[in-house]
Amino acid sequence: MEIKEEDYKKVQDIIDVDVSKLKFYNFNEFDKWYIELFKNHSKFEYYLIFTDYHSSGGCLQFEKSDTNTNSKFISEFKDEYDPIGMVGDEDFDTTNEVYENNKGFTTFQIYKVTSNKFPELIKNKYLEYLDEMEENGQDYFRCDEFFCSLDEEIEFINYESCQILIDSLGLNRDKDLESIFYDQQLNLVGNHGSSIDLTTNPLVISYGGYDSRGDHDIYLGVIEK
Repeated sequence: MEIKEEDYKKVQDIIDVDVSKLKFYNFNEFDKWYIELFKNHSKFEYYLIFTDYHSSGGCLQFEKSDTNTNSKFISEFKDEYDPIGMVGDEDFDTTNEVYENNKGFTTFQIYKVTSNKFPELIKNKYLEYLDEMEENGQDYFRCDEFFCSLDEEIEFINYESCQILIDSLGLNRDKDLESIFYDQQLNLVGNHGSSIDLTTNPLVISYGGYDSRGDHDIYLGVIEK
């Protein structure tokens, strides 16, 4: 079934940030973009973004847009929609369409970094890591090792990695991170770095049959002022 975009809410409908201007940068390529993005940091707003890709097949329902006022019974809950017990009958919206999907979806956390010290602090940590690489005779960048040099807890990306990263720089997660989009799901397959599109993919409110593959990523988000 084709998704009617106008019937469902998108990220832009619930946050103030202009997501059409938000560019994603994968920390695995930190060495390729840090100079350009941090040398004139007054030109940019910075965000930390965590993603968790849920794989395998199942069913999805999306959050209705304000113009989607249907109140008629159009869908009936079926056990086959929920083979692993992710969504109960009480969470199912009988006035909403069901979309079967065998490709999965992605959970997002988006935080705005409010401290202007962030760019310089993380750049300096990276330069320290480069010195260690040189001392150890290593000539290639490894993101997991860089994160581990900041804090061992973010060597493996998890749901708290954005907060741990901020704390590891001597900043305060409660003061220097502003949560603007927390643990909400989008109909977006996989994690594709700069190709992630937050403008068209609808918000998922109900899902069944999906497993979390553990495909976690963390990105730097940047908006040029």
